[in-house]
Amino acid sequence: MNKATNAPILQDGKEIRKTLTFIADKANGTKDLEFVVNASVLKGQTIVVFEKLFRDGIEVAAHEDITDENQSVRVNNPTVHTTAIFEDGLTVADPTGLFTLNDIVEITEILPGKSYLVKGILMDKATGEVLLVHDQPVESAVGFIAKAENETVIVPFTFDLTGLNGREIVVFESLFRNDEELANHKDINDKGQTVRVTNPSVRTTATHKSTGLKVVNPLTKVTITDAVKYHDLIVGKTYTVNGILMDKSTKKPVLVDDKEITSTLTFVAETTDGTVNLDFVLNARGLQGKEVVVFEDLFRDGVLLTSHADITDKDQTIKIVNPTITTKATNENGGKEILALPNQKVVEWAKVSGLAIGQLYKLIVQGYLTPDGTPFEGTHAEKIFTADKETMEFLFEFLVDGRNLAGKGLSFAEWLQAKTEDDKEPFEEVARHNVDLTNKDQTVQIVEAPKPPQPMKPEQPVKEASMMPTLPKTGSEDNVLWIMIGMIFVLAAGLIGYDLYKVKD
Repeated sequence: MNKATNAPILQDGKEIRKTLTFIADKANGTKDLEFVVNASVLKGQTIVVFEKLFRDGIEVAAHEDITDENQSVRVNNPTVHTTAIFEDGLTVADPTGLFTLNDIVEITEILPGKSYLVKGILMDKATGEVLLVHDQPVESAVGFIAKAENETVIVPFTFDLTGLNGREIVVFESLFRNDEELANHKDINDKGQTVRVTNPSVRTTATHKSTGLKVVNPLTKVTITDAVKYHDLIVGKTYTVNGILMDKSTKKPVLVDDKEITSTLTFVAETTDGTVNLDFVLNARGLQGKEVVVFEDLFRDGVLLTSHADITDKDQTIKIVNPTITTKATNENGGKEILALPNQKVVEWAKVSGLAIGQLYKLIVQGYLTPDGTPFEGTHAEKIFTADKETMEFLFEFLVDGRNLAGKGLSFAEWLQAKTEDDKEPFEEVARHNVDLTNKDQTVQIVEAPKPPQPMKPEQPVKEASMMPTLPKTGSEDNVLWIMIGMIFVLAAGLIGYDLYKVKD
């Protein structure tokens, strides 16, 4: 009888009955009746045995008390409940190789002193199928003898997590006795039975440390900062990021003095997702015009978890500029000569190309006399500027004194300096032009000034030749006399002329 329903228990649709015929050998005695039942369908039920005693087909006694404990037996209802954790007590693990997953199995309503077996298998939650590692299922079993009705056993699963990135693993457990399953826990959605293998990833963004820009100048010291954004790490665990600079054009490591440029950072993850910064310090003077790409690897316990190594990734790329200077020196009219006079205007035009936009520069101009190469006073200029485009033009004007310099040349040299990371040495040369003073475009010639023309004298009227008496030779004794006679003659002629002039008036 079913105690709960007070109705006969049915097995295969039939009541479970047992009959025993015996001959009494004494007035009081005991006889045993055995009922064979399928207890698997009676889990948790209390069975009460009703008996009747007959003689010659007539009922002479009965025992049919549904509440009689002596007539009752209970079919236990074993249960299993599992909690899966990794060996470090967490429910997440990185894919770092061999790891042990412990499934804590809580078992209820078993019989003390009896032998049981717990069998487990790992399932892939995403597919609902058995998890295969190296093409094999992951199974484990633990046998035990019950010491109490409720027991807890740990079923360990040791397997390789490599390649299981991002998987959720569910533990299915079954309880057996005598090779017969008594209970199981096979809920693919049970969080308590589920663990997860992380799927770490990194994304990086490289910039110039001091400016935050994606372009740098070819200085002797350049610091590139790579911001490594990580995803899906385990809080409290220690990780290492290794980085290396790659040459985009060759797809090989950048070499400076035959050495690779690397950086390493070990850190403890404070959050599942976060960012750490790696600094790469290098001498970039020999890398003008190159693009360098930062490659990063993330490790835990020496095992590579993930990489970011895309040679075409712009976020990982830094350009090292190659500044150049083009110039032209002329007079104020665009010619190539100035006069050897004071206050001669010289115009120096400079075009600077290959600049790093947003960075600070200093352009220095200095004039030299050629061919001797001595600096020429009044021809020095400096311009500090922030590049707002890759190519910029500048105009310098100088007033020079060319006196006494005819035949010489005035040639200009230029130097471009860029802002450094060192406050003690704020600028460093990154380009120069015409320092050997041989460039004709940067040279004007000093020529002799033409002499002013001499003023013309007015023409004098031509007087009619007058006849003069022949003078005596020097030393003649009559010399004085003849001179006096001549003077009297001239005076008389003048007086006569004056009188005639007066008569006309």
